[in-house]
Amino acid sequence: MFIILSFITLVAAFNIAATLFMIVTMKTREIGILRAMGAKRKDIQAIFVIQGVIVGVIGTVLGNIAGFLLSFVLGKYHFISIPKDVYLIDTLPVKMHITDFLLVSVCALAISFIITLYPAYKASKMEPQDAIRYE
Repeated sequence: MFIILSFITLVAAFNIAATLFMIVTMKTREIGILRAMGAKRKDIQAIFVIQGVIVGVIGTVLGNIAGFLLSFVLGKYHFISIPKDVYLIDTLPVKMHITDFLLVSVCALAISFIITLYPAYKASKMEPQDAIRYE
């Protein structure tokens, strides 16, 4: 189950990266203005890393809440039935562990942080005059 959740998290992380690339492209002029006003490359990187981490944290929190609620309802009401003659059980068993939530959350946050580094790097490499000129 952990591997499946990790792949889902990886897909979500690539979605975050694509969104950040789109934001970097849309904010080219603003990045150029910030650089022309004296912002360092690390400042520009920090803006986009923080933005990506915030999106990752919000997604992780909402995912944990939705996962907990769905698991709780599924464990209480057993609304997913499976053929008993094939699996020897008639409902999908649900067992929640805090370690599963923590492990998936840590991996999701780590992946979302790592995946934001490249768009942030690309944003920081823009030269002020080029960013302002080609808008």
